[in-house]
Amino acid sequence: MSEKNMNWEFLANKDYAFLTEDPALGDNVILLTYGGSHAYGTNIATSDTDIRGITFNPIESLLGNIEFEQFEDRNTDTVIYGLNKMIDLLLSCNPNCIEILGCKPEHYFIISPEGQLLLDNRKIFLSRRAIKTFGGYANSQLRRLQNALARDSYPQAEKEKHILGSITHAMEDIVSRYHKINGEPIKYSFCGDHGALRHAFSEYNTVMRRMESVRQFEYGSIKLYPDVSEREDMEVEMFCDVVLHHYPLRDYRNIWSEVNTIVKDYDKLGKRNTKKDDLHLNKHAMHLVRLYLMCIDILTKEETEYLNEKLPLAFRGRYTFYKVETNGSPWIAIQPKADVGLAALRKDWIKIEKAAGLNCAIFFDSTSFYIKEKLLEEGIPFVLKDKQVYLPFIGYLLSNENERKISPVHLISFLTQKVILVAIYEKWENVTASKAAIRLGVTKMSANRCFDEIEYLNVDILGMKGKSRVITVPADIQKLWNDVRVILRNPVIARYELKEDIQLEKKAGITALCEYSLLSDNEYPTYAITKKEITESGIRKMKQVHSGEEIGCVVLELGYFIDFKNKKLEDPLSVTLSLTESEKQDERIGISIKRMLEEYVW
Repeated sequence: MSEKNMNWEFLANKDYAFLTEDPALGDNVILLTYGGSHAYGTNIATSDTDIRGITFNPIESLLGNIEFEQFEDRNTDTVIYGLNKMIDLLLSCNPNCIEILGCKPEHYFIISPEGQLLLDNRKIFLSRRAIKTFGGYANSQLRRLQNALARDSYPQAEKEKHILGSITHAMEDIVSRYHKINGEPIKYSFCGDHGALRHAFSEYNTVMRRMESVRQFEYGSIKLYPDVSEREDMEVEMFCDVVLHHYPLRDYRNIWSEVNTIVKDYDKLGKRNTKKDDLHLNKHAMHLVRLYLMCIDILTKEETEYLNEKLPLAFRGRYTFYKVETNGSPWIAIQPKADVGLAALRKDWIKIEKAAGLNCAIFFDSTSFYIKEKLLEEGIPFVLKDKQVYLPFIGYLLSNENERKISPVHLISFLTQKVILVAIYEKWENVTASKAAIRLGVTKMSANRCFDEIEYLNVDILGMKGKSRVITVPADIQKLWNDVRVILRNPVIARYELKEDIQLEKKAGITALCEYSLLSDNEYPTYAITKKEITESGIRKMKQVHSGEEIGCVVLELGYFIDFKNKKLEDPLSVTLSLTESEKQDERIGISIKRMLEEYVW
């Protein structure tokens, strides 16, 4: 045999003496590496060391004198596959075997020339079978999580629901194996009128509509459903309605044997006292994520290269990674899979560069002018598709001269803020700048400037319809508000505390909040007045109260005023922005704001 690349320091441990002493191993081993958490980079101090490998089949097994598929040593969690079996498993895209060919280079203890040949040609074993093999393995990890939660955390009614789910899953398999079962879609329904039961299944009922498992046979049907139990030790349990005519007894017995096993297994789980700790639950969850990511890599990139990356697994969920070489200089490009904020981009970029030991650039299909400007300002490399390339580590700065220029926005204008809020209230859909101008009573030029600001600030309401920019408000208004409020301003320009109540028509601040809720107003009212109206009113010349003096009224000079529902009230979202910090700290006010937004906005 040709000389091997070997790491003998690890193998010198007496616990692994079998590697040289067992006749099926020794010089026959062509690959030996880490498995489990050490291979995935998820190991902790208490993690077990799993070893996986491949060995030539002994001559005796090739001649048919003995059978040899794999070697196992349970004391050290070592599994070494015979080459013949390994090839079969690799061709079937077995997850545990594919992983052996995708480890980090430094994790291989033995690499023979034959083993290197396998590593160099690993792509030939990657196929669409990964959908079934990796997906199936991932689903089994998901079921282990669900089973653990069902045993340890779920109330009894939820456990019964989980039993129904397991039986339904089993029925999918039963359809293909037993006599004269018509594989019609499973229907789900709620059965029973018990209030507590209805509440327990409310969430499930909303999603699935009905909660019963029904299978139609050629001569009858089987119906499974949860209902109120007559047993003292159970609130809810599974029931069945069985109507069968001329059905083979043996098939019937086998079906119910399988269903009964599921129920008995859950009963056993419920009687166990030990719970799975968070560490084990997290382990199952990590396996789940890892398997899905590997499957995606195989199907999209025909590679398992993420195991070779020196990057935390968490980044794989947020970015797609590309290895790039420019003028002989290697670097990494990362493409966000969803919208990632500037703060997260900055933090992840630093960590990825440090972990990979390579320059890193962020690749965008599109991004906001604001983010692009900040990246340039901070020297963070990026590529903006068809528009701009900024790679300072190789001296590249290219821009599309035809790209439209937008002036930087350091503080959102009151008019733009008004546009955003009116759009939210009216749930705009495909509203152009021209239509927005008409709606707000401003010029088209002013509306276009508002659209520029929205584009620059990357507010998630601006899109394209043909060649025109349009505003469309997403369905989840609460999420939009949480995202956008960080760029919005307090609409209050000035606050006037007057000795007398001047009885203005428009109400704002606390007084407006009281109109929207059950909150009691202050002893003095709070009014609104716009910058345009303030000069004519003469308020600036009126006497204001001094410390300790009784207030007659408060007038808030606002940068804009949205007459909500034509009631002369400051709009709810602007009310939340205009309240002082001391006012917001009042618990009653916080409750009132929540009620106001739930009733009038969300």
